[in-house]
Amino acid sequence: MKNPDTSLSLGLALQPRRLQQVLTALLAVVVLGLTISLSKQRWLVVALLGSALLLLVLAFRFNNNGRTEQAASLMLITLTSAVSGLVRVGACLATR
Repeated sequence: MKNPDTSLSLGLALQPRRLQQVLTALLAVVVLGLTISLSKQRWLVVALLGSALLLLVLAFRFNNNGRTEQAASLMLITLTSAVSGLVRVGACLATR
């Protein structure tokens, strides 16, 4: 029988391999968005995506060092903040 205390905390977090896959996909999307924003010279979006890229790389390193819960938390906070910032500056929605 499994110890319920340890399975509870591990059940809520992503497994390290799956988190690495999600982070890799997010890094690719952010790099693509950064490249497009650089070509269009949207400097505020470049700054926002650049900072998101740095934080996602940090989360990737956390995951590789066995700090999966911290990596998952940092990824979620970064993703939420980046999307909120992009919506705020109008980079995500075409309202015209």
